[in-house]
Amino acid sequence: MKEKIDKDIAETISKEELLWGNLIDTLNELKEVEDKQNKLVNKRNKTIKSLYKYGKSATLISEISSLSRQTVHKVVKNS
Repeated sequence: MKEKIDKDIAETISKEELLWGNLIDTLNELKEVEDKQNKLVNKRNKTIKSLYKYGKSATLISEISSLSRQTVHKVVKNS
């Protein structure tokens, strides 16, 4: 009886450790994706600002980028 209880406890602890490990791995992967997304957004914003600087309209940029015209103006203003 004690052996079965010990075995059940060990299995539960093992499963819990696996779940914690999975959670930590997932959080790390999400952080990497978030960092990459931030870099890409910054690159996109610099490109939008440059296009606008070279005379391309916010309407044209918004059509191509699928951003609203207001967002394009916000990017240009804040970058």
